[in-house]
Amino acid sequence: MPHETSAKISEWLQCHSTQLASIAPEASLDDLEILRDIVGDARVVALGEGAHFIKEFWSVRQRLIRFLHEQLGFNIIAAEFDLREAEIIESWLANSDPRPLQEVSSYVVDWGMSGMVQWLRSWSATCTRRMRFLGLDVPNGGKAFATMFASVVHFLREVDQDSTSLLEEIEPIANALPGTSVVGSMQAWAALGKAKQDALTAGIARLCHRMRALKTVFIERSSHSQFCSALRQLEALSCSDYVLRATEAMHRGGELPLDLSVRDRFMADSLLDILKREPKARVVLLAHNGHVQKEPVVWNGYLNSALSLGFYLSNDLGDDYRVIGTSTTDNHTSEMDLNATSEVGFTVNDIPLERPEKGSLEAELVSAGLGDQITLTALRKSADAGISFDRIRAQSGYLVGNITAAYDGILVLPTVTVQSDLGF
Repeated sequence: MPHETSAKISEWLQCHSTQLASIAPEASLDDLEILRDIVGDARVVALGEGAHFIKEFWSVRQRLIRFLHEQLGFNIIAAEFDLREAEIIESWLANSDPRPLQEVSSYVVDWGMSGMVQWLRSWSATCTRRMRFLGLDVPNGGKAFATMFASVVHFLREVDQDSTSLLEEIEPIANALPGTSVVGSMQAWAALGKAKQDALTAGIARLCHRMRALKTVFIERSSHSQFCSALRQLEALSCSDYVLRATEAMHRGGELPLDLSVRDRFMADSLLDILKREPKARVVLLAHNGHVQKEPVVWNGYLNSALSLGFYLSNDLGDDYRVIGTSTTDNHTSEMDLNATSEVGFTVNDIPLERPEKGSLEAELVSAGLGDQITLTALRKSADAGISFDRIRAQSGYLVGNITAAYDGILVLPTVTVQSDLGF
């Protein structure tokens, strides 16, 4: 019976997996017609990545973006990226700013998005209509937290002199957090002590409530767009403060169940806000598979991020949300190993992988003779055929669950390369 089941899965994969000719962004798009069926009329299509810091996951998603834009009319890229920093990147993409990207945003270089953003600028120059780039995420780490807080402080000092004393109380606390990732900043956050931690949390909460209550007044003193940007940044700071608290608690075993879902809820709300503001928008979402999948996140048996960005979007948007994940059948991948001496709190290492585990999509592709091909498998009708997979690779581990319910398609690459152009 197991043999028959495996044979059935192999036959199904051979019928429902399209072999792609290339991952190069500039390659012909003819072999991507399968995307029309996977995407349908959805307003949001997520393009995941099975591991951070893999060169080919960026390249193949650039190619998919080209198809979604040129053939299906998608007009916004929304990324797992600091929402304020994304405004800076979008400005650079939209004009002829001659500065190199490193000078515009060291953050985009540090986190391996340099090639993606450079490509987006050069490709956009050839398009009759440009895709916009927006961020969905909270500030990642103490330095980004302080930068975003300074932006909010600048706005409030212009429109709300009465909040000066509160700003002066909590600004030094915000500025005391170093690091360029949550992992790199959590110990500094813990070192603040309970009094300063609580003062920061309470102060940001007070400012949020005050801004919402005085919206009309503050808009009269500035503009609607300035107010909305400042309020969203303040809400991001509140969420980031929560994530710092939750991450530090997790590393000492004191987190609340499902605690890290808060960040994914924020990103989901950021995207829903875009759709509300722009009813004709069609959005390409870029984030890790663990964020975009429609099912709760179970990683190596541990309920990690718990309720994902994709889980919320699927519940809110239904069939208007589609997910294409990426993975690999290669024998190595990137992994982020904790390192207290690194400013980001970890190092990125190229590590070996065992053969794909039984029950995984990757293992079944290998059994079907497709493991050495670039494949895009449409999963939307797999359940009707009695086909299921219970895991997919994620970094050096596995995301476990109902993969056919979590993804509408999976693009699998036979070879991958760990990025060497990171800023840390």
